[in-house]
Amino acid sequence: MTIATSAGTAVSAKPARVEWIDSLRGIGIVLVVIGHVTSRPWLHHYIYLFHMPLFFAISGYVFKRTDPKALVGRRVMTLLVPYAAYLVLITGFDWLFCAFDGLKPSLPLKPLIVIGKFAIGGNFLHDTLTVAWFITSLFFANLLYAALAWRLHGATTRWMTLIALAMLVLSYLTPPIRTPWAISQVPLAFFFFWAGAAYRERGTEPWWVVLPALAIAIASMAYAPDFDMKYMTYGSIWLNVPAALSVSYLLLRLARALGPVEPATRFCASIGQAALVIMFVHKLVQIHLQPFMPDWPIMLIALVLSYAIYWAATKSAFTRTWLLGQGRVPDWMPWQGKTPATAPSGR
Repeated sequence: MTIATSAGTAVSAKPARVEWIDSLRGIGIVLVVIGHVTSRPWLHHYIYLFHMPLFFAISGYVFKRTDPKALVGRRVMTLLVPYAAYLVLITGFDWLFCAFDGLKPSLPLKPLIVIGKFAIGGNFLHDTLTVAWFITSLFFANLLYAALAWRLHGATTRWMTLIALAMLVLSYLTPPIRTPWAISQVPLAFFFFWAGAAYRERGTEPWWVVLPALAIAIASMAYAPDFDMKYMTYGSIWLNVPAALSVSYLLLRLARALGPVEPATRFCASIGQAALVIMFVHKLVQIHLQPFMPDWPIMLIALVLSYAIYWAATKSAFTRTWLLGQGRVPDWMPWQGKTPATAPSGR
């Protein structure tokens, strides 16, 4: 996922957007905001069971197999460039707001500490920057998957399936540790990315598959322990993974079903297109408004303000590059994504 643009597209031109996928992103990012802002523990618990796996799976679903060398430059522009921009901007506004509301800033006004925290990212960033781990974890999971898919001819081959399952097992065997750029979360991110890619490769399925998926979602979520990918609180491999996969699948089917309902799809899709901005901005809004107002107005303000920033950012090539991840790969960058390479044929 990427969030702002389709991950792994094989052309350098801006890809055509698929409205129901943007709609799915919109549903997902609204749930992210609710999960972060709500003061109701049960709602926080249930949303956290699937909200980050959903976005990794979306990224896998929209991935198209391409030469991983050509992909690096595009992922730098779509993920790391806005990542760096938001770290600077959110930190700056956090310092400004703290001067007025008296709250403690997420990072101290000490240049060496700030530079060090920016450099390592991952679990070392908290509060207004708590979501930043997702971008670097997605970056490495995307590139690792691309390199393997290029050699192994896709997601549904035997070897790729075995590697994905091995990554899942590895993620549960790895103790919770803080690593630069959220590297330690990559194995589980890779698994959910693979799940999205494998689902797309296998094609559509009968409508009745929704029924067992719903049963699995209800049964697993009823007993699943807490799940938080950032802090490697993965719960049970037998409960949390089925819960994340089944709910993600059901939300995908919901977004598809909304397709013919144009007003609902367009509304959700418009929010989905702003998902990258919403992801970074909503925590800043939450932290500085939560002492002064209840949850639901904060959620609404966070969504409206983020969308306004997104809308303004679309008007300039500079802000599209730095805030939306829509810039072209510069000529000086060693990894170019201008010409798609031909993938090895066969399966």
